[in-house]
Amino acid sequence: MRTTVLFLLLTLGLASGRDGEGYRGHQVLSVRAQTPNQVELLKELMDKHDEIIFLTLPSSVKQTEFVVPPNLIQEVTSALREADITIELLFADAQKEIERSLAENERNRLYARSVYNSPHHDSPSHTVYYTYSEVVAIINNFAQAYKDLAQVHSLPYKTFEDKTVYYLTVTGKTNSAGTKPVIIVETLLHAREWITTAAAIYTIDNLLKNYEAGDAKAVQALDNFTWIFLVVANPDGYEYTFTANNRLWRKNRKRVTTNCYGVDLNRNFDVQFGGVGSSSACSSETYHGQHAFSEQETLNIRHLVETHYNNLISYLSVHSYSQLLLKPWGYTTSASVVPPNINELNRVGTIVNAELSSHGATHTFGTAAGVLGYAAAGCAEDWALTHKPGIYAYCYELRPRTSAAGGFIVAASQIPYVGAEVYHSFLALAAAILPK
Repeated sequence: MRTTVLFLLLTLGLASGRDGEGYRGHQVLSVRAQTPNQVELLKELMDKHDEIIFLTLPSSVKQTEFVVPPNLIQEVTSALREADITIELLFADAQKEIERSLAENERNRLYARSVYNSPHHDSPSHTVYYTYSEVVAIINNFAQAYKDLAQVHSLPYKTFEDKTVYYLTVTGKTNSAGTKPVIIVETLLHAREWITTAAAIYTIDNLLKNYEAGDAKAVQALDNFTWIFLVVANPDGYEYTFTANNRLWRKNRKRVTTNCYGVDLNRNFDVQFGGVGSSSACSSETYHGQHAFSEQETLNIRHLVETHYNNLISYLSVHSYSQLLLKPWGYTTSASVVPPNINELNRVGTIVNAELSSHGATHTFGTAAGVLGYAAAGCAEDWALTHKPGIYAYCYELRPRTSAAGGFIVAASQIPYVGAEVYHSFLALAAAILPK
């Protein structure tokens, strides 16, 4: 049955072509602001021109990367040069890079389809980015194949486009699943961050296979914890990046006004809502919504946390890109404002980050303000920790480090490497927080 389901989902295909010209002629630029005035200029450009897509937000701590449409290239580059900001041209045509990535995904898909025509392959290919319907089929297949270990559940709030959101629970055969500490893993809150869902699928697959094979670390992780994987938290946005002319879409797909769509779900949680790093303008990439928990997707996450509140021990919000592990609080630039359990967050975060960094790509551990140079209010992991004090709450920013290395369109061939980092870091977290 496992092979049959996987072969069917692979034959569904992927509409890799994008309507119209997409980002044809859009330049991907990278700059490093050195002064507060230069950071302010970048913020002004972001506020003034909704057409500019900021892949990373303005900062003086790291590179700021953004996509500029052809009609604004001269204005933007002139303003940057006048402010003595050095410009690095990463890509002259963003659409070409997107098409190259999608073409690779299709080649991998065709190969996987031929492999799954054999009865000897039971796992999803980990070099393919799957559509939402395929992801749902995959997690259902996991539940079918590992009936004693995995179960699929639906969440109560359907999305604006009437999609049901699903999650998968994974736990070992010993002890009652209802009494074990719970670790919630949320991925794909931002639509364009495909690598997060792919890494979650890789992690689930390896947890299940290795548990069955008797691997000591996988057995420890599943026998002592219940893992909840919200594999696609934002299905409307995710589907839009596959089927519409917008691979770099970030928000959900709620129709806010006649001509404006989308809320940044990772600014919509009830923690310092409407504060720094978010916007009240619908056209903004960081539009926080009309009020905290105004969105079906964030209501689903609140429901999930409250359902498992008593046993919740960790909340992991997985994003891309930058190769970071972020600890709360993300909403403040003050180094003196810290959670009460900061010592434990530091202890475990150091262990997890070391594991992340042991697979060929160095990650950096710290707060958003410390390693990104800006704060952001209304984020999931901050809310989870305020809602359930004492838990281990972190935000992952997966590979790569820069847009030059792939950014949000990181090659599908990188999935196994990123997936391995996530999988082993989860095992390290489980060992570090194991109940004594």
